[in-house]
Amino acid sequence: MDVFENRIDAGNQLAEKLIKYKDKKDTIILGIPRGGVEVAFVISQKLNLPLSVIIIKKIGAPNNPEFAIGAVSTKTFHLNNQLTKEFNIGKEFLNKEINLKQKEAKERQDFLLGDKKLSSLKNKNVILVDDGIATGETINLAINIIKKEMPSKIIVAVPVADINILPQINADEIICILKPNYLGSISEFYQEFLPVEDSEVKTLLKNARS
Repeated sequence: MDVFENRIDAGNQLAEKLIKYKDKKDTIILGIPRGGVEVAFVISQKLNLPLSVIIIKKIGAPNNPEFAIGAVSTKTFHLNNQLTKEFNIGKEFLNKEINLKQKEAKERQDFLLGDKKLSSLKNKNVILVDDGIATGETINLAINIIKKEMPSKIIVAVPVADINILPQINADEIICILKPNYLGSISEFYQEFLPVEDSEVKTLLKNARS
């Protein structure tokens, strides 16, 4: 079975697939914390592109917090209107959750970015990076949030993803190296898959182009 040495190796291989975006002034890379930022940092360095982070907080259903009915970032939010109607979820609950989750997202963003500001994504090519896709939930929530900012194009770049999930990813372009028929755990496709702490993400973002 093909595997990556580590996230750095994965980032280098993805950078080769994304070479057409090198030095593009209208392109930005967004990493999904935590592991996605480590992969994204390598791509950013190789392609000479700015790197930032997207903080996504899931909004769970009232009686099932793990079941996502939407998501927020620090700037905006996305709700699955079909689900909110189906489960008869009221505006009071939604407004409370949106405010709470945005506060949590802002606190984490402030810690990770420090003095750096989030770049505008309007009319940009956005390369969205994670270290793998198992269910597709996180990446699709991130895509829905990014679309609110009206980018020109969303490119999802991941080292590994379940081939059955890829058609469900709502991006303009998908770059994926390994596409197993079943992905039980992303870590199976890395020789080294160490946990990444927020402090490490903070350091990577501090040292990245902005």
